[in-house]
Amino acid sequence: QHGRVKIKSTAQQEEEKRKEREKKLKAFVSARDAVLKKRSAGEHDEEALQLTQQLLSSNPDFATLWNYRREVLLHLETLREKDEVQKLYESELHFIEACLKVNPKSYGCWHHRSWVNTRLPQPVWTRELGLCDRCLSLDERNFHCWDYRRVVVKESGVSVEQELQFTDRLIGSNFSNYSSWHYRSTLLPQLHPQPALDPAPYTKYELAHNAFFTDPNDQSAWFYYRWLLGRGVCVSGRDRGLSLSLSQAQSEGLMLVLDGLPQQVQWRSAHPRFRHSPVWVSFTNTFSFWGDYSF
Repeated sequence: QHGRVKIKSTAQQEEEKRKEREKKLKAFVSARDAVLKKRSAGEHDEEALQLTQQLLSSNPDFATLWNYRREVLLHLETLREKDEVQKLYESELHFIEACLKVNPKSYGCWHHRSWVNTRLPQPVWTRELGLCDRCLSLDERNFHCWDYRRVVVKESGVSVEQELQFTDRLIGSNFSNYSSWHYRSTLLPQLHPQPALDPAPYTKYELAHNAFFTDPNDQSAWFYYRWLLGRGVCVSGRDRGLSLSLSQAQSEGLMLVLDGLPQQVQWRSAHPRFRHSPVWVSFTNTFSFWGDYSF
C-alpha cells in the first residue's frame, strides 16, 4: 500500500547482516594475506603501514601485525631526519589511541604505545599520564592501563605523593575501586619503607573506615585494611626497633609472644602524653633479629 514504510522481516534483516559480515571478512582476509606476503618479501614501506593500519583499526589484537608495524617503523626511522622521526611516531600515537577506542584492554595496543614512546626523540609523558587518567575514568579496572601508568610515572618523575593523591581521588569517587586500593598498597612502602621507624602512615585507617560505612559488604577496602594491619607489627634488626600499630587505642599492658615465648619489651607510646595509643614503639637489644620483618 502507498504511504506505508515497508518493514523487513527478522529473517531478511539477519540475512543482510550475514552478507555484510561476509563482505567485511573477505576484505579483511584479502588485506591480511597482502600484509603477510609483504612481510615475507621483506618489504618495509609506507604501503605496509597503510595496510596494517587498515587491519588493526578493526582488530587491534592482531599481534603479528603490531610486530610487522614495528619493523616498518624502525626501517623508516633510518631514512628520516630527527624532526621527521618525531612526526612519524606522533602520528603513530594518534593511531594507537584510535585503536584503544575499539578495545581499551588490547594488550597489543598498550605494548606498542610503550614501545613507541621509547623511540620518540622527545616523548611527552604528561600527555601519556592524561591518557591514563581518561582511560581509568572510563574503566577503573583496566589493568593494562594501570601497568602502562606505572611505566609513565617512572619515566616522567611523578612523585609517590602525587600518585597517592591520585588514588585518593579514585577511591573517593568509588570505594569499590580495588585496583586503586592495591596500587595504594604498593605506594606506601615506597614512601615509608621502614614502618618500625615511621609507623604513622600505616595507622591512617580513616579512608578504609569510610569505605566500610558506605558499603560494608564490598571486599576491596577490606583487602587493603588487612594489608594495612599486616604492616602493624614490624621489627628492624638493623635498628633494633619494633613498632606496633593497632586499629584502636590500647593501654601499655601489651605482651609480645614470639615462637611461643613471651618477650621482655618496654613499650613507649608514640604519643608520650597518653597512656592509651594506637601506636607503640620499642627500641631494645633483647631481640636477635637480622633484617626487617613484618608480622
